[in-house]
Amino acid sequence: MARGASDELPADHDTPLDSSLSQPDTHDPAAAEPAAVGDSAQGDRMNHTDSSGLTILAPAEIERSGSWLLVRRSLGLAAFGLNVVEIAPGDSIPEHDETGRDQEEVFLALAGDVVLVVDGQDHALSEGSFARLDTKPRRTVRNDGPGAARVLIASAPRTSGYEPMGWA
Repeated sequence: MARGASDELPADHDTPLDSSLSQPDTHDPAAAEPAAVGDSAQGDRMNHTDSSGLTILAPAEIERSGSWLLVRRSLGLAAFGLNVVEIAPGDSIPEHDETGRDQEEVFLALAGDVVLVVDGQDHALSEGSFARLDTKPRRTVRNDGPGAARVLIASAPRTSGYEPMGWA
């Protein structure tokens, strides 16, 4: 199986990957700091945080680790993991399970020919498709297409205390 995506997930893996998927890039943390609201040097960048707790970041403002966009870290999320991974043709993210962290994961295929591999079985995800996995199955995400694939991955412990609203 092609693995260029990474030999291991980053330590604070809300689920990242890539050849760049493997080891997080070292970078100057100051360079990842979002620009202040109204900073004209930022041009069309959309960074905005206000006193109500709203944060808006343009894709270029999201911290990166290889091919992972570290959305959770960049937005300062504390309740759940949320990242986007870009997977090169023929690559995959590292195979893993979430038993040690007791995390459910949700995958949203944003672009490309995404294949979710669960316990060795391929499951094609068309763009816009969601998949949910319990903690135990071994999983990886593979790109079988000729172009880049993008997948949003969300995760949270099953014991997070989430209570769905009645209508949801």
